[in-house]
Amino acid sequence: MKYRITFLLNVVLSIASIVGAQNTEIDGEWSTFQYTEEGKIEVIYKLKTRGNELSGKVGANETEYEIENGSVKGNTISFVIKYGEVSVYHTGYLLRDQLLISTRYEGNTAQFTLNRSKQ
Repeated sequence: MKYRITFLLNVVLSIASIVGAQNTEIDGEWSTFQYTEEGKIEVIYKLKTRGNELSGKVGANETEYEIENGSVKGNTISFVIKYGEVSVYHTGYLLRDQLLISTRYEGNTAQFTLNRSKQ
């Protein structure tokens, strides 16, 4: 019986450390380029995980927006950015040094890839 409890405890701790390790892979600075009427701009995502919570900022051209309602489940993230009264819902999946992102806002959708910034 004691062996089973020790074994189960080790399994639970191993799974928790794997999930924690995946979350820390999301931490850091990510970027993509978007094309606007003003031309090509770089958009920076600064992400930080704490357990299953995701926080950070998204910015371009010296303007930053706070990430709201951020969550992490394994290699999958979700969060909301509010631009005034418009909420942009993000979901993403970590694939090596890229985050594959899908957004939805006011009936529109978009997909793009974030690349880990080289620092």
